[in-house]
Formats: sequence, structure tokens, C-alpha cells
Amino acid sequence: MRDRVRGFSLLEAIVALTIVAVAILGAYAWVAGNIVSLTRVRDLALEEAALHQALGTLEQTDLGGRPAGSIQWREFRIDWQAEPIEATRPSRTGVGGKGLYELTLYRVMLSVFSHERLIATPELRLVQHTRTREPRGSQ
Repeated sequence: MRDRVRGFSLLEAIVALTIVAVAILGAYAWVAGNIVSLTRVRDLALEEAALHQALGTLEQTDLGGRPAGSIQWREFRIDWQAEPIEATRPSRTGVGGKGLYELTLYRVMLSVFSHERLIATPELRLVQHTRTREPRGSQ
């Protein structure tokens, strides 16, 4: 009787290596796709944070006295331009229907840049108030 050598033939080894290579390539493509998606999500989250930072700054800015400007936050630059949509009018709260504030509605156009590349151009409406007189009892 002849002894048979047990083991893998060359053809079986090539087929097994091909199957493993295809599985590794599929896993690599899946991981690479997830990394690209996570990078996009991170970029969008940073862009949203920059817009929130700009909105906070704009709420503290007198848009009537400074209708245009720029805000730098991390790698973002947000340019804005504001124009009143309606004429300034008094608020209707307070004693006798006379308010302590005057209200102005502005249309604010934003240009969001990241590394000097324009990435978004949102537009928003912003109401600003200015005090018209001192409240009672502060004299």
C-alpha cells in the first residue's frame, strides 16, 4: 500500500487565499466607508457649532449700528450682512400698552467659509430690541 500524503493541494490553497482576500477587501471597503461618513458627520457638527457661535455673537451685536461684519471661530469664518425688513416699532408690553423696548426685524445673510472655501450660505431672521426708557423705580 502506498502512503498518501495528507494536506492541501496547491489549488485548494489558492482558492482559500482568494476567499480570504475577497473578505479582507470587503471589510476594508466597509471600514473606509465608515471613516468617510464619520468625517462628514464631524465636519457638519463643527459647521453647526460655528453657526451657533455666530448666532450668539449676532444676538449681542447692534445690527443697526453694524450691519455687516465677520466672525472667526476655529477654522471657520462667518461673514454676515443684515438689513432691516420692517421699520423699528415699539413693543406693546408694559404699563398702558407702551413698551420699554423698540423692536426691529432683520434679514441676516451669512456666508460660512472653512479654510477660505465657501461651504454654506444660510439666511435667517433676527429680532433685535433696544431699550427706550428706564423702568419704573430705577431713579
